[in-house]
Amino acid sequence: MAIKDEQNTANTVPCSLMLTDDKIYVCHDESDNALIRQLDSVKLGHIAQLFVDPQCQYYCVLVSESCF
Repeated sequence: MAIKDEQNTANTVPCSLMLTDDKIYVCHDESDNALIRQLDSVKLGHIAQLFVDPQCQYYCVLVSESCF
């Protein structure tokens, strides 16, 4: 289920992150059937910035170097 973020006009999806030595894996947790589906992965070296919401630390934004 995507939620519209009115302030940033971006679509967000509830997900979890798995961190390995060289990649971050983004997964979607489907609560109705306990299925975890991989959405994407990115090499750690490609992450340029990380923003964490100060009021809700479960919400973050990863910015890749290709966005600059």
